[in-house]
Amino acid sequence: MYRFVFVSVCILVLASGCTVTDPFADVDPQIKIDLSEFLHTVAFGWEGSLSVADSPGLHYVGEVTGSVSGASEVRAYSYIDSEPTEIDSVEPGPGGNWELTVLYGPKIVLAWQDEEMVGQWLEPRTFVNYPWLESEPGADYYLVDPLDTALVALALYMNDQLQDAADVLAPLQAVHQEFSGLPESVDVFGRADADAAISIEATAWAGYVAALLAKASDQAVLWAEAEAYAGYLEQLQYVPNDPRQQLPGMLLFEILTSHNNEYQALATAWEVQAGDQYDPYAGLAMALSGERVSQFVDTDFAPQTEAEKWLHFNVLAAAGETPPDLEAELDALTGQPVGSALMADNEPCIAASAWMSIALSGNFR
Repeated sequence: MYRFVFVSVCILVLASGCTVTDPFADVDPQIKIDLSEFLHTVAFGWEGSLSVADSPGLHYVGEVTGSVSGASEVRAYSYIDSEPTEIDSVEPGPGGNWELTVLYGPKIVLAWQDEEMVGQWLEPRTFVNYPWLESEPGADYYLVDPLDTALVALALYMNDQLQDAADVLAPLQAVHQEFSGLPESVDVFGRADADAAISIEATAWAGYVAALLAKASDQAVLWAEAEAYAGYLEQLQYVPNDPRQQLPGMLLFEILTSHNNEYQALATAWEVQAGDQYDPYAGLAMALSGERVSQFVDTDFAPQTEAEKWLHFNVLAAAGETPPDLEAELDALTGQPVGSALMADNEPCIAASAWMSIALSGNFR
């Protein structure tokens, strides 16, 4: 798999320049570690006790081999018409060794001990997803939101895991080149309908992380990657009026302007303007631009989602305000097979967990 590799880098701390008390300074470091472990696992998968001898690639048809421990059955699936279809199954032999037939296209191998999944292998894994199954995967299980992937990359970067952030972005290159951005509806393998609409928000955030990595490493390949994402936004020929989309676009163009002044007009056009009513995205834009956000932030703001809540908490922190019921919010983290995550609608929420990790890092306000 293609990688963006760093030789030597240091993290860029994005701060407003104002000295304020960090309300997250005394948060138990283990919470940050648990979040990081969860995000790392959704980014790079969880094979558990399952091991596959090699990665045969998308076009391979034939046998794959591997080993497993603590499993009663190993099953191979093809991802046909956006639905996992079982192709082969086998009971592990002596030493846990197994051999299965796989077909052309995306491949899935699951290891089970009775009704418990003990390992999962995907080929090719392109976007982040929740890797732990409690039952057979359904038709929509491998459909993902590309914004999750961009936010996980941002969270890894803000927590000093630059190579991991780069490794999250690298598989997206073929996808954004094919679709001129990141599609709104895509599967974990990187496939989408030919006429799929582009997610402006996901495309802009991924481009911003690429730009951060480019500035940190000054690698031409990463500057080119960031400029590719910027090009897709420029092709829109309009600036969205939603701060959710404007903020990452503005941040992307601002970094590119430091490298190439030709992006200045786009950075200005995408600038987030604060309205009469508080908006956490506008508040974060103010904080990152060095403006005083304390007069703008609304401490009584009611977030609509868990992800928006932790973005808002990050803005509160920029203003030196302690989020309400912080201890209860921290206690809302729920243990996962690896690490811990925030929940939404009784399911682990990748975007919310990413924004929580970003807020606790203190590096993005």
